[in-house]
Amino acid sequence: MNIGGQAELIRSLRGLRRKAFEAAAAEVMEPHVRPVAESVRGMLSLNRSVDTGALLQSIGAVVRVYPRKQRIAAYIGPQSGHTKQDDTGKVRDPVRYAHLVEFGAAPHKINRWNRAGKKRTINHPGMRGQPFMRPAWDAKKHGLLESIGADLGNIVERIAAEVANVPAKASGGAPGRTFRQGAGGKWVAA
Repeated sequence: MNIGGQAELIRSLRGLRRKAFEAAAAEVMEPHVRPVAESVRGMLSLNRSVDTGALLQSIGAVVRVYPRKQRIAAYIGPQSGHTKQDDTGKVRDPVRYAHLVEFGAAPHKINRWNRAGKKRTINHPGMRGQPFMRPAWDAKKHGLLESIGADLGNIVERIAAEVANVPAKASGGAPGRTFRQGAGGKWVAA
């Protein structure tokens, strides 16, 4: 998801305390993405796409901050470490098959070799997709981006106010940026 005005936001963040912003931004994103993950789990249950329950249990949300790229990303979907054994004894890893449940699979051939080295070809009939990620996102996205943008804006304002009260470095480093409160109570670079 992209929030408009990223270039302006990045320019205004250059003078702010990066670590403070990263921690606060990740903290703000977490409660916003958690309901989307819950919606994904709900869609899986509605679609009756639950076989072993491993995919349902693996759905989670992770927020990552990439300081060098000046990006904050939220990943919602199957997380690793939720393998389960099915009725046949085969271990299933949801990370490896979630896309097949979402989008389906076209008919295809599967080649298997037995212990003697003889090849056996199986014609797989394919399967229809049972979307759970896209419908969940579509159901939750409408107010989500605006509320995340507003919360991030509040963080920028708070950290800008903190930075405005910090004097420039005396050790010959780069001078600190100063901010003033502009129209409407918003903090702007002076």
